[in-house]
Amino acid sequence: MVNNSSDSEPIETTIIADGIWQLIKCLQRDRCLIILDEWETVFSPNRLNGTYQNGYQDYGELLKRVGKSQHQSCLILTSTEKPKEIAALEGTNLPIRSLRLGSLGDNAGEILRDKGLAETKQYSNLIDAYSGNPLALKIIATTIQDVFGGSIARFLSGGLFLGDFSDRISSQLNRLTPLEKQIISQLAAESQPISPNQLRLKIPPCSDSEYIQGLESLVRRSLIEIDTQNSETLCKLQIVVRNYVQINSGLDES
Repeated sequence: MVNNSSDSEPIETTIIADGIWQLIKCLQRDRCLIILDEWETVFSPNRLNGTYQNGYQDYGELLKRVGKSQHQSCLILTSTEKPKEIAALEGTNLPIRSLRLGSLGDNAGEILRDKGLAETKQYSNLIDAYSGNPLALKIIATTIQDVFGGSIARFLSGGLFLGDFSDRISSQLNRLTPLEKQIISQLAAESQPISPNQLRLKIPPCSDSEYIQGLESLVRRSLIEIDTQNSETLCKLQIVVRNYVQINSGLDES
């Protein structure tokens, strides 16, 4: 006898729940290290951050169960978008932590040295231009070697160039909701960081709750940086993201 979809769904749910429980038992019994890379690929595009694609919702349940269970193991997750489950469970005094990888600062010089770029006095200029982003610097360093004979100064004299890194930015921005794209476009047009309240006045009509959700979603997608200056909270884009949006004359907000 063949089960119809309504009959098989509870069975499948039971199998998945049992599989998660078996995994947790392993994590409790043995000291394990699990690394899950590029978690953002299970999220749905054109939806707010943390919305799983159809058929992938159990991934969220996995994070919740592992995060709430007592065990002696460690799960490391890498993602350009923070899962809602992590946001709900993390805390300074809790076992769930998140680390946002920002600029490498002067340490990014190691990447440029490994790529064979000799103009060490230009390192800081190149690192600042790309916000210390390690992937961007690796890609751009290759361009400098291939096209500019290894000269950082000649490369920078032509303005900020994104090269193959633009594909990664494009992929991130194409996942956004129309409201998120409006927020990104407005931030790209600002010459200075702006407070959330000031930015709100420049966004097309939407409810306050929708605006806050969109802003928080962009922060969790690692596209907006939040700074505190003189007790004031300010929003800004990374230099490379701002440059991409300006070069491409904004985003298609449809």
